[in-house]
Amino acid sequence: MKKAKSLIAFLVAVMMLFSACQSASSPSGSSETSVGDTSSVGNSEGNASYDGVTIRFLNMKSADTDEGKGFIKLLDKFQEETGITVQYETAQDADMKAKVRTEAAADTLPDVFEYWSDYANAQFLYEADLLMEMDALIDALPDDNLAPELFIQSYTDSYKYNDKVYGLPFYASLYAFFYNIDIYEDCGLALPDTYDVYTYDQWREDGAVMREKGYIPFSTGFLGGNPGHQWLWAICSQFEVWDEARQAEVLAGANPIDDGFGKAMEVIQTDINMGMYPDDYMNGDWNTMLALFGAGQAACMYNLAHNVTELPDGMNIGVSYIPQLDGAVKDTSKTKYANPEHSLMTPKTSYNESPERQAAILKFYDFFYSDETLHHFSIYNELDGLNYKVDPEIKHEYVQKVYATQEGWTSHPTFMVFVLNSDVMVEWRHAVEEGASFMTTPEEFQQNVFELFKYDN
Repeated sequence: MKKAKSLIAFLVAVMMLFSACQSASSPSGSSETSVGDTSSVGNSEGNASYDGVTIRFLNMKSADTDEGKGFIKLLDKFQEETGITVQYETAQDADMKAKVRTEAAADTLPDVFEYWSDYANAQFLYEADLLMEMDALIDALPDDNLAPELFIQSYTDSYKYNDKVYGLPFYASLYAFFYNIDIYEDCGLALPDTYDVYTYDQWREDGAVMREKGYIPFSTGFLGGNPGHQWLWAICSQFEVWDEARQAEVLAGANPIDDGFGKAMEVIQTDINMGMYPDDYMNGDWNTMLALFGAGQAACMYNLAHNVTELPDGMNIGVSYIPQLDGAVKDTSKTKYANPEHSLMTPKTSYNESPERQAAILKFYDFFYSDETLHHFSIYNELDGLNYKVDPEIKHEYVQKVYATQEGWTSHPTFMVFVLNSDVMVEWRHAVEEGASFMTTPEEFQQNVFELFKYDN
């Protein structure tokens, strides 16, 4: 395997995703903070103790998208009916993580904010005991408008910290391999779903033809690790069996990074050398990936179903499984991958500031999880963490294609689930720190990483 600088950059970018994580061995305990007084919480009988209160709401959906515009209309209606002013803020991906970390350190978190529920992303919030518990929020809601039964226990159990769930689960999202049918046809290529097995070798052959025709075969990027780390995981999982037995081994202390990761990086390096990726792949993120695909410049991409709703209407898009690698132990044609659950979270400082603010926060949650609001979100998102019946006919056409294609497929766990309580987080962080500090040469750093992955290059 070549010791190329591009692979070094990729490794650093991917591992930076985990660089902020502390040891992921058994999480430390957290102290209890009493829930504020709920005696003056507003309710449907007209107690308007929240009238005139302003709360901040931070989420990941841009106000410029159809989903964002529709939500703002619902939000305007909510504000008119309640007298609550909602300061609506948005941030995505790395910007969201930076913003929440900064505000958590300054104790200025928004009253309600959307964030990843998994321990790898939310560790700093959980360990600092900053957030309200799910049960406390539900118990305080007036008139039992929001019950625990709305939330699927298997989802909430997977994000427990010290046997508690923080915030209220919102949604998870499915990944899919998308391709532009028009580009395939323009290149005279058979579509991926016409093969009995669309192999990785065939995809690379198709990619060479696409490059000759002036197209980018695969739109992806590794800026800050995203979204390249998800593609790395999708490739790696083809080489190893990641099931409940394997998870038990990892949680018992086994290192989950083994031959599969080394092989996956070799695949990615070969793809880079073959020109499968954009030339400026190290500066690409979710938005640039969507832009290249949406502009008809890239033939394929691996993305989340809810993200593709931001693509132009009327695109001739196909949905397929991840191309199958030679020697794979996982049948990708029957495997679907989901993103970690997102939740709505509230800091204890905001909730306990005053009865009026507490009432406004609870009223907002009641609005957010109402049938009308969930109906809107279900058009664009997979509300898999909620016991909410979604009519597939109302879903965005691109999301419908994902559901139709992946019906009956088996869900594959995310890497974060497997490293949740293992020491691998520490090892990744140390490798990143060593590489970033320039204490070793690039060649020495790469060799150290290969040793970490137990991969003989």
